[in-house]
Amino acid sequence: MSNIRIFVSHRIDIDSETVDTPVYFPVRCGAVYDEEGNSEIQGDDTGDNISKLRMSFCEFTVQYWAWKNADVNYYGLCHYRRYLSFSNKKFDQCSRGYIIENMLNDESIEKYGLNDYDNMAKQIKKYDLITGGSMNVDEMDFLFGGKRAHCIKDIFMIQEHLFDKSAPELTLKLVDELYPEYSKAAEEYMASKKYYAYNCFVMSKKIFNEYNKVLFDILFEFDKQFDTTGYEGNKLRATGYMGEIVYGVYMWYLQHHTDCK
Repeated sequence: MSNIRIFVSHRIDIDSETVDTPVYFPVRCGAVYDEEGNSEIQGDDTGDNISKLRMSFCEFTVQYWAWKNADVNYYGLCHYRRYLSFSNKKFDQCSRGYIIENMLNDESIEKYGLNDYDNMAKQIKKYDLITGGSMNVDEMDFLFGGKRAHCIKDIFMIQEHLFDKSAPELTLKLVDELYPEYSKAAEEYMASKKYYAYNCFVMSKKIFNEYNKVLFDILFEFDKQFDTTGYEGNKLRATGYMGEIVYGVYMWYLQHHTDCK
């Protein structure tokens, strides 16, 4: 049994591919709403869970389930359509910071080293944290809500088609109130051009536990205070989007304010 687990968030309404190795552990996100109820894939609705919050917390329900119900040395998170590459080769990325493939299959699994357990374990155990590289805001050739961002704060303040400005403002206020030791990192990150997105990572148990404590304390309080009256569709995912702010702040904090490897 591997002491490394990368939990892969799978949608309950899509029959998506899985990677059959000791490392990857697929979990159905929002499994409490799965009417079929007979999938061979583990649901996020067992043990200590927040599966019922799937519509607002998105893949963070899977991350919470892993935090509360699994005991390993290294924890990771990926998505059914988004994986970290463990290949020793470098590949061209699009302006959104990822490598585009048509599908996940035997060929792409091999190409990106997703089935090479020995190599994955060797890389993971060298570090406290592995995460996707940051994107430079100035090199991102797409618009947010019809406007161009010039720093990280802009990205979250101009996406009014998804949430209004009060959402990121409340999130940063909660960082200051609940975890003031991260306030400086939050200020620096939001003013920077280095965008950490997609919530894909592998962390040591110690860092994973610390990160989840910060993340969920902030998100639960945000969920209580933020008024979603009149919101529908993707706008109901505001809490999940704010989790991306906390993720970026934490990545910045680890890299600029600690000796994390």
